[in-house]
Amino acid sequence: MNRIATGLFVAALLLGACDLALAAGGKLGCSLYYATRLEGAEITHTNISFRNLADKGTLTIEKIDIYQADGTLAAGLASGKFPSGFRASLGPHQYTSLRVTEVLKTPPTGPGLQAIVSWTTDSVGVSPMVTSVFLTFGRDPKTGVEKESRARHVFPCVVMSQ
Repeated sequence: MNRIATGLFVAALLLGACDLALAAGGKLGCSLYYATRLEGAEITHTNISFRNLADKGTLTIEKIDIYQADGTLAAGLASGKFPSGFRASLGPHQYTSLRVTEVLKTPPTGPGLQAIVSWTTDSVGVSPMVTSVFLTFGRDPKTGVEKESRARHVFPCVVMSQ
């Protein structure tokens, strides 16, 4: 009887540890784009959208690293260093986004950026819905002022680890 009780205790402990591992967090990889074309008359940039679709638990964006096409780090953002308006902590059914143009003030020399997003959660069953939203606008090439919206494409970010 003691062996059964001990076995049940160990099983419950291991299952609890599995739940904690699932609740811990992970990393996502996102494709990004930021470039002008038509002699500066058009600009395409990316918003990274974050959603906590869960009914309970908090999703926390810990870190976002943005890399150029050649693999060099273009920007590293960590808790407390995100642009104003970005909410790093999302409760149930909350949303936030990061506009790449708020982080990189000018387009890189070549397109093909990528972001690695590190996240954690305090509850089992919470995992982020993260997408890259490519936005294309007309643009005044002299002032840089964005004009009419021309296109929008949404791409899911991929799970790298969990």
